[in-house]
Amino acid sequence: MSILKILQYPDNGLRRIGIEVTDTNDKVIQKLIDDLFETTVHLGSCAGLAATQMDVENAPRLFVMNRPEEEGGQLCFINPEILEMEGSEIGSEGCMSIYPDQIVVQLSRATKVKVRALDRQGKSFTMDFTDFWARNVQHEVDHLNGVLFLDRLSSLKRERTLKKIERILRQ
Repeated sequence: MSILKILQYPDNGLRRIGIEVTDTNDKVIQKLIDDLFETTVHLGSCAGLAATQMDVENAPRLFVMNRPEEEGGQLCFINPEILEMEGSEIGSEGCMSIYPDQIVVQLSRATKVKVRALDRQGKSFTMDFTDFWARNVQHEVDHLNGVLFLDRLSSLKRERTLKKIERILRQ
């Protein structure tokens, strides 16, 4: 397994749309899943990573979540689709691709989601998530669609956050 390089804003690679996975048994896909899990563990405070955040060619449509306190804590989502969203809550959100130690925003997300995906063996599953994990699923699915949390901010909050990023880049 390897620790993967995470693309950092403003890298245009973060705008890629994940390529649908047609063969979950592909060795490249399986290695990428292992590497994504290894990278989340290495980072320590990382709840999830999408393949499109990584410096990999032809990034597939998959993400992983690392939930060490939960039973079956490592989850893999291949070709995920959010089926239902309920509620709304403003909460703190950061991103491993947007200066995670320095940029945290307040963002409205659904408080409950139902997602359907394939697991790493290619078996379809559906799961419900609430609160923090619902926010995480939405965040990672956004990545697979080339959307960053910056895109979901009001124009004023986006402008302020981009100015803060500019200051970080100048340092």
